Amino acid sequence: MKKILSLFTLLLALTLLSSCGLNEPMKVEKPEDATSEDVNKPIDKNPDVEDERNFEEIAYQEQMNRIRQMYPNIKSATDFNENGIDDYSDFVNGARKDAINHPIYDPAYVGTNKGYPAPERGVCTDVIWRAFKEAGYSIRSMLNNDIENDPGSYTLYGPFDGYIEFRRVNSMRPFLEKYFKVLPNELEDPNDWQPGDIVIFNPDDYHIGLLSDNRNLDGFPLVFHNQGQSEREEDFLSKREISGHFRFVPEDIPQGVLVPWEDGEDGQ
Repeated sequence: MKKILSLFTLLLALTLLSSCGLNEPMKVEKPEDATSEDVNKPIDKNPDVEDERNFEEIAYQEQMNRIRQMYPNIKSATDFNENGIDDYSDFVNGARKDAINHPIYDPAYVGTNKGYPAPERGVCTDVIWRAFKEAGYSIRSMLNNDIENDPGSYTLYGPFDGYIEFRRVNSMRPFLEKYFKVLPNELEDPNDWQPGDIVIFNPDDYHIGLLSDNRNLDGFPLVFHNQGQSEREEDFLSKREISGHFRFVPEDIPQGVLVPWEDGEDGQ
C-alpha cells in the first residue's frame, strides 16, 4: 500500500511541474518595437573613441601644416638635369633614396670604380654625392678638378687621391667655402635652414649631412646623414656642434666648375 502511495505522489508532482511549464526551454522575448534587423545589426563604433585614438596624429599634422606655412621650403632656380624638378628637391630626393636604401656604414677605401662604394655601403659624405647625382652633378669630379687646379686651398691628409678626397669632410670643406653660399651656424631662425643645405658638424669636420624638406616642431629641418644609426633622416641639427652651413647656388658658381654626372659613373 505504501509503494502505491509513493508512486501516486511522484506522478502528481510531475503533473504539477508540467503544468508550470518548467520542463520547456527558456524563451527570451525581444522588445515589442525591435525588428530582426535591429537584433542582427553589428554594434557601431563610437566615433568619439575613434577620434580620440587619432587625436594625436590629427593634432600633429595640423601643427606641421602651421610649421610649413610659417617656414616655407625654398626651391632652387635651377633644374640642372632638366628633369622637371628643381635642384634642391632633387638633392632631397637623392638623399632620401639613400636613406631608404640604408647602406651599411663602411669607411673602407675603395680602390676601384673611381672610388665609389657599392650602393649598400657608405659613410656620411656618400649621402652628399648621391644627393647631387640625383640633380645631375658629379661633385666628385667638381672637387677633384678644383684640388688639381688650386691645391693651395686644400689641406689633404696626404698626396692627392681622386678615389677618396670626395669622401673626406675636411677635403670637401674648402670647396664648399669657395663656391657655396656660407650661411649662419646658429639655430635662431628656421628660415635660414632650407632643404638641400649642407651642414658640417664639430670643429674637426667629423661629420656632414644634408637638410631634409621635413621639419621638426620648432621649424628646423631634419637631417639626412649616415653614421651607422637606424634612422637616416632624423632631428639632428641640435644634437652636435655645427661648424659649417652651406647652400649650393649654381647661378653664382662659374660654369667651368660645374660638372655633369655621367651615366654609369658610379658603376650603377
